Amino acid sequence: AWLDFEEKALQRCGAWRGTEMVQVLHACAMAQRRPKRLLAKLAKDIPDKLPQFDASALCVCLHTFAQLRSRDASLFSVVTRRLLHPDRKDELTPSHLSSLLYSHARVLQYDKGLVRLTQRSLADDQSPFELE
Repeated sequence: AWLDFEEKALQRCGAWRGTEMVQVLHACAMAQRRPKRLLAKLAKDIPDKLPQFDASALCVCLHTFAQLRSRDASLFSVVTRRLLHPDRKDELTPSHLSSLLYSHARVLQYDKGLVRLTQRSLADDQSPFELE
C-alpha cells in the first residue's frame, strides 16, 4: 500500500501547493516511512514554491526531512536563507529557532547565520527562565 501511495504522490506532487507538501511530509514522519524518491522530488520542488510557505511550514519541512534523515544540503541552505532574510526574521519565534537548530543538528548541517541569530536572540532575551 505504501509503494502505491508513493507512486501516486510522485505523479501528483508537482501540482501540490505548500500546505499539501507539509501535510504529506508530516504523514511520512508519522508513518515512520522514508520514501526516498518522493523526498528527493519534494526537496527540489519546495524551493520553487517558497512564497507559499510561512515560517512554521518551512520549519516543519526541515524538521521532517531531518527526522527522516534525508540530507539535502541545498534544501536546508535555501530554506534557512529564506527564513533568515532580514525581511522575514521578525516572523521567527524561539520555537522556530529551536526547531531549525534541531533540524540542522540532526542532519549534521551547520549554518553560521542561524547560530548567530540564535545567539543574538538569547542575548536579547532578558527574561529569566521560570520553572513551574
